[in-house]
Amino acid sequence: MNLLSRAGRSWAPWAPVTSAMWLVAVVAGLVLTVVGWVMASGEIALDSQVAGATTSICGALLISVAGIAWTRHGYSAVRLRSEVATAELAAVLATRRHEVIDETRALVAGRGRRWFHDAHCAFATGRAWRPTTRVAAVSRGLEPCGVCQP
Repeated sequence: MNLLSRAGRSWAPWAPVTSAMWLVAVVAGLVLTVVGWVMASGEIALDSQVAGATTSICGALLISVAGIAWTRHGYSAVRLRSEVATAELAAVLATRRHEVIDETRALVAGRGRRWFHDAHCAFATGRAWRPTTRVAAVSRGLEPCGVCQP
């Protein structure tokens, strides 16, 4: 069980229920805005337009609050996903730190290259690269291949 399951959240930033609630709030806000506009549009005097303007403002506020809440929910989900990914990566790196490096493993490195490889790596197969050791390759500033991970 990963941390996300324990947190009771899904991987998606917005679940269908959350999106449906946002859509209902936005539609309700739009309806209030249009109703307020219709109420105020036929009136000439400012005093009689106040109710319509207030209704329209309430609709605009409802849309704004729904948008802010939806964005904050998505931000929280993405932040939680980032925390889970960071914790999982830290766990993987912690286990790799304790791996024993096999110095007898056949490694190769090409002249002028950035990486050193296992002799059987797809990037090294068929190339006349010279054999090396991990210590020698690292001391020359080379990095281990991300594919074969020597």
